[in-house]
Amino acid sequence: MARTTPHDQSTTGTRPPLYRRVADQLLTGLRDGTVPPGERLPGERRLAEHF
Repeated sequence: MARTTPHDQSTTGTRPPLYRRVADQLLTGLRDGTVPPGERLPGERRLAEHF
């Protein structure tokens, strides 16, 4: 039997893991210009407060 990871399993109707949501939000900010080039990303404490 093949081993599976959480990404291999269907997650229909569930929220993605927190680390994935944080990464997605950071990437979106970089892509849409909310986070300008060269600006420091928020620290762990600030991210924890947000999420």
